[in-house]
Amino acid sequence: MNPTDPPSSSPPPPPAEAIAADLDPADPDWPEFVRRVREHFRSETVTVHRAEPADGTLTLLAANPGLPEALVQSIRTIPKGRGMAGVAAMEKRPVTTCNLETDTANPAIRPGARAIGMRGAVVVPILAPDGETVKGTIGIGTVREHEYTPAEVKDLESLARAIGARLL
Repeated sequence: MNPTDPPSSSPPPPPAEAIAADLDPADPDWPEFVRRVREHFRSETVTVHRAEPADGTLTLLAANPGLPEALVQSIRTIPKGRGMAGVAAMEKRPVTTCNLETDTANPAIRPGARAIGMRGAVVVPILAPDGETVKGTIGIGTVREHEYTPAEVKDLESLARAIGARLL
């Protein structure tokens, strides 16, 4: 390597919250948002749910293309407290697993989630600027076994905060 050549490593990606900054609050381009989140986190799945103000039920707002229809139907509405997204919303905290297929200790993982081929997954609540009102959830998943680091979870939480402040 020539000493004048630039370093071979690429610069770190910008924080995930920058993805939300590009969304138009009046007309968000959810497919582009999902594409960018998948790219940023190197994940195969992304889901965004909106919490219904009346009862906290989560309604699917956006997901990546290619999800099996049976899965889409099962996550179209999620009761508060059910599954990873429902628990993240109810408890206002991240819910994570390194392997959906083998994690039997995490009560937030529903049996149907084990059959979709994802392993590493994390879901975080989308909170209003007051930090208390749950506006929805965002989740990412990968086919690889993956233990999300505190930095990755923090990055996803910063994206969720940006979404909560701008969009939902």
